[in-house]
Amino acid sequence: MVKLRKLVWVALSLVLLLQSLARSGEIANLQCDNKDCKHALEFQLGGGMFVKQATGYCSHCKKMVKLTWTSQHALQAGAPVPGPVVKPPKPLAEVWDPATGQVRKIYRCPNGDGAFIEIRDVGDFKWCPKCNRPTMKQDTSKPKVMVD
Repeated sequence: MVKLRKLVWVALSLVLLLQSLARSGEIANLQCDNKDCKHALEFQLGGGMFVKQATGYCSHCKKMVKLTWTSQHALQAGAPVPGPVVKPPKPLAEVWDPATGQVRKIYRCPNGDGAFIEIRDVGDFKWCPKCNRPTMKQDTSKPKVMVD
C-alpha cells in the first residue's frame, strides 16, 4: 500500500511538472519612476512547450494585452495539447526597430480596433504609456514570478 501511494505521488508530481513546463512564462511588474505619475503595469511574458504568446501594450484600449496560441513544436511532436488547438495569429506587420536593431511584430489587439508591438523582454518596456517618459522600471518591491 505504501509503495502504491509513493507511485501515485510520483506520477502526480511528474504530471504537474510537465504541465508547468508546457505553459511557463514570467509575470512582470513595472512602475513609472516619475514621482507625479507612478503608473504601474503587471503582465505575463513568454510561453512554454505547448503554448506561445505575444504580449504588448495597446494604446487604443490603454492596457496590456496578449494573444495565446498552440506551439507548432508541440503539434509536430504529436504531444497531447491541453485545451483546444489555437492557430498562431498573423502579424499585421513586421518592422525594423532602429532603437534596438530588432525586427518587431505588430499584432491586432484582441479587444478591438487597436494594435500592439510584441514585447519579448521586460527590458523592452522603457517608456511609460501614461506620462510618455522613459521612466518605466522593474518593480523590485514585488518578487519576480515564474508561472505555468
